[in-house]
Amino acid sequence: MLNSIAQFGVTDVSAFIPESIAAYRRPVAEAIEFFLTELSPDRVGRILDDQATLSDSAEPAARIVHLARHCPTLQKIGQVLARDRRLPADFRSRLQTLESAPVDASFTGTRGLVERELSCLTDLNVVVEDKPLAEASVAVVIPFEWRPRGQQVVRQGVFKVLKPNIIQHLEEELEILQNVGAFLNERCQEYGIPQLDYECVCREISELLRQETNLTIEQQNLFAAHEAFRDTPNVVIPELFPFCTPRVTAMQRIDGQRITETDDLSHRDRRFLAKTLARTLIADPVWSAYAATVFHADPHAGNLLRTDDNKLAILDWALVGTLTQQQQTCLAQIALNAILFDVHGVSEVIAQLNCGSSNRLAIQTVVRNALRKLRQGSWPGAHWVTELLNEAVLHANVTLDPNLLLFRKSLHTLDGVIADTCPGYSADRLLMLEFLRRFGGEWRTRVVSSPFSRNLETRISNVDLFRLALSGPRSIYRYWSQVASDVRSMVRDRVTNGSKLNAVR
Repeated sequence: MLNSIAQFGVTDVSAFIPESIAAYRRPVAEAIEFFLTELSPDRVGRILDDQATLSDSAEPAARIVHLARHCPTLQKIGQVLARDRRLPADFRSRLQTLESAPVDASFTGTRGLVERELSCLTDLNVVVEDKPLAEASVAVVIPFEWRPRGQQVVRQGVFKVLKPNIIQHLEEELEILQNVGAFLNERCQEYGIPQLDYECVCREISELLRQETNLTIEQQNLFAAHEAFRDTPNVVIPELFPFCTPRVTAMQRIDGQRITETDDLSHRDRRFLAKTLARTLIADPVWSAYAATVFHADPHAGNLLRTDDNKLAILDWALVGTLTQQQQTCLAQIALNAILFDVHGVSEVIAQLNCGSSNRLAIQTVVRNALRKLRQGSWPGAHWVTELLNEAVLHANVTLDPNLLLFRKSLHTLDGVIADTCPGYSADRLLMLEFLRRFGGEWRTRVVSSPFSRNLETRISNVDLFRLALSGPRSIYRYWSQVASDVRSMVRDRVTNGSKLNAVR
């Protein structure tokens, strides 16, 4: 390797990897080092110059965050992990600065970028401010005032402008990311990690991240989202202004604080925000009567604001995903079969979601382990389903549609955001309340629907409900028989461990 990670001031990346995934410390640490050592010498030099501005006593966590600011791919990963409660609180706090980073001094000339892209600013009655408002992973946000022709009102807006050289930097990083996948593929046995096609996974992630620099797609998404939420009273989406280019997006300016900054709010207002988050960003995409629904795929706290009147403002629509009716139905059926403790039923639904070859025995093993957690007090909500799919990918060679990968990532991020917005509340708790509300509102439609129809918001048919009612005694039998099996396994393990201990003595 041409460069060592130690020259960036970080001697042990593995120290920041939580105990819950300790088995992956070595591959994760070496994958990050591989990524950094593949960067071009010019970029490494700029990173080292930035590291030199930190004091000698700077904490490794601070150095990692400074490092991530120079690499949009690493910054995106940092934003995803910033609310992950498995990480140490002080490290999470550092990562949260990546959600809405302060503007770098080198971007003071960004007004010139706007003027080169939009040479008709004077004709448009647009006055651009000199100082940028914020910096994102791939863009800079610059405020402006616009007086539309024939109107007296002055509208507040912002330009989202791609950073200089960002497309080249991102392309370099995404190519390296695929090489990281190949690097891991070659070392699965050495690291003792699951035999996945990491290169393929990294390639799919790369294709999704490329959308970050395609402002034309974001402008289309933003327009569609604004129209979709136009009549939603508690949600605000920026309005797209008519003077955009492929490198500049002009939109309405929405002022507010990060959704997680709620110290000045009452518990009731915090709970209201948390419910709005769960309903808008999770429940609406999952429980819908439409053939397909779009979801925001980058819901970190920097993209979610609370306005002065306690509304939820959703920014940055560059990355979105789609859930099909079949995927929505499968998610509902996983939870339904889990309530019945039906190993075969859950396994069959996961097999339907699998885009590759199925290993039914491995899937059933994963499902049995997941159902054991339910018997220990877990609830088959969003968090449980997400963990189940994670385990199916890792240990049963299940291949999921990229949109489901995005949705898993969004659920994971939102779980932490909701917990930080309203401590004591979880996504699972709020979603259960939302499910009951929607289920109760379906009764008129259910009366006239086909018994087999799942064209309902909850994606649960009347036959599903009939099966749930009839399977009560069988579910109780399954539950207690599996509890007995758990006890037998526990006793057998203790006897085996005791025999090994006596043999050692």
